[in-house]
Amino acid sequence: MSLVPPQPAYMHRLELSTRCMGESYASQSVMDLSNLLSDKMSLKELVGDLYRPFEAQHVDQIVAVHVQKETISPNSNGEVAVNETGAYHFTTAIAGAIAGTKHLAYGELSVIRKTIVAKTPSKTTFRASKCKRVVTLDCGDGKFTVELKRKAIEEAARVLLVVDWINEAESIIAARDALTKLGCDVVGATFVLATNEDVLCNLKSAQVAYSCSWNPSHGANLNTKLSNGSGNGSSRCTCHQAETSNGQSSRKRPRNSDIDSDPSVKVLLSHHTAEYQANDPSEDRCLNIVKSTDEGVQINAVFDGHGGSRAVEHIRTSLCQHILEQVSSKNSSDKISEIVKSAFARSDEELKQSLLSLPEKTRMSKGYCNAGACAVIALFINSVLYIANVGDCAAVLGKVSKETQGLQAIEVSVDHSCNNPQETKLVIERSHDRNAIRMSKDDQATGAGIIGVKRVAGSLAMTRAFGDFYLKCPELSSAPFKSKVPYITSEPSITTVYMNGSEKYVILASDGLWDVMTPQEAVHIVDKFDPAQSLFFSTASAALIHAALEKIAHRDGLMMHELMSMTPGSVRRRFHDDITCTVVYIEHQNGSSA
Repeated sequence: MSLVPPQPAYMHRLELSTRCMGESYASQSVMDLSNLLSDKMSLKELVGDLYRPFEAQHVDQIVAVHVQKETISPNSNGEVAVNETGAYHFTTAIAGAIAGTKHLAYGELSVIRKTIVAKTPSKTTFRASKCKRVVTLDCGDGKFTVELKRKAIEEAARVLLVVDWINEAESIIAARDALTKLGCDVVGATFVLATNEDVLCNLKSAQVAYSCSWNPSHGANLNTKLSNGSGNGSSRCTCHQAETSNGQSSRKRPRNSDIDSDPSVKVLLSHHTAEYQANDPSEDRCLNIVKSTDEGVQINAVFDGHGGSRAVEHIRTSLCQHILEQVSSKNSSDKISEIVKSAFARSDEELKQSLLSLPEKTRMSKGYCNAGACAVIALFINSVLYIANVGDCAAVLGKVSKETQGLQAIEVSVDHSCNNPQETKLVIERSHDRNAIRMSKDDQATGAGIIGVKRVAGSLAMTRAFGDFYLKCPELSSAPFKSKVPYITSEPSITTVYMNGSEKYVILASDGLWDVMTPQEAVHIVDKFDPAQSLFFSTASAALIHAALEKIAHRDGLMMHELMSMTPGSVRRRFHDDITCTVVYIEHQNGSSA
């Protein structure tokens, strides 16, 4: 009788079995490494398991291998067009964890497989940017370019290659050959898993030593799958590298109100949601509902609370329900806008009455009057889309431009913050307070000057919100605000989009995403997301969140695993807010689809 060794803890986290008996699929569930990377004990176990076979090899440097694809085709003018796609997954986090734990140097390189879809002009050459040193070589049937930054690899170093998962060996072989040309000694490669047995056989044939936490048995194949999602999403986060133009984000996002109309277009919708917690408990919420008695009506919503969860939980429960009770696919556009505005006002009034029903001492001591929530909803009624928002949750529409046939990112919500001059004007008109938009007392006391953040009454970042009754109604306010209320309102901004076949998807997200990502960056990530190239996550919404986390980690000088291993609450909140994102795909029945 043979004994089966116990599974490591992280294998349970990945929902993998240590043995596969040759089924057609090794796993039917999408794996996600984010919980593993935030568990220090499991992460330590994973690092030890991956590195153990190379402990005697005197490794000098860990190198993360990012695999990309590049399609090359000449356009009508004979110029070469290059389309790059790349999924960085969790390679950076895993490689960084190994390097940090073992006190080794860290480096990165990219392996790009070029696919030529048409004959390119003979004069065309491909040059790397000046800040990179590039080795180009042929490997097997494909042409690879290996790119690495200057001094990213130590001279004559003994290198261990790291990737999260592999489904072909050629990229690892190309990375090995390129580093060898640079004078390095590649001792091998390590990865969490390989998708099939042939990958490992090809590495053996190329004499590449490897360690793999999960080895598929003969005949087994590990597949990925796409999940549209039907609930409120997953709290787990996943990884995708965002391509940025200048590394900066803007809170002033362009808005296009001149959207072409064609109400006869019919659409099919699918969606998925992802969440990542910073506060403990999280103050973000989401909701995705199809009206059971009218299939032409669907609501997708993202909510962002502040000052606690009381307000946001109430709004999540009541707002969409009030809308669905009243709207019908037979309503006119004006009627629907009226219903939505009424639902926003009704939900806010119900929240107010719930506070007034409490003893004054209770609501004041617990700060309930200072709690509030922002919201953005996408209401689909047949081929018409209504976006309604209050606060700084935002909605971005990805659509194909008629002029350029490229992808446009159009913000279809309104920024209700002090960065919007129209909104600050309304605050002053409501309150009759000439100094309504000012820095907080803390910023004034520290002499923050022009770099201080201006707020409504020196207190609230948003010009509209649910709750926050200390800035809204006298009976729940106190000095110094009471004499000037209302400063803010819960009335939503509503944008109506008559879909004409060019729309691909709508991205709804809390400000935790938009604080670090522009609409164009978000649309680019969703458009390039390919579930077939992503083993550790299945949705573009999760890809958006992890791209945001990578930008946050880079901004603050952290490794990804360091950021993700922080405890939710005050520690993690210092670096970022809760992030919630829903992507709604729009498929047009006339043949145009996302």
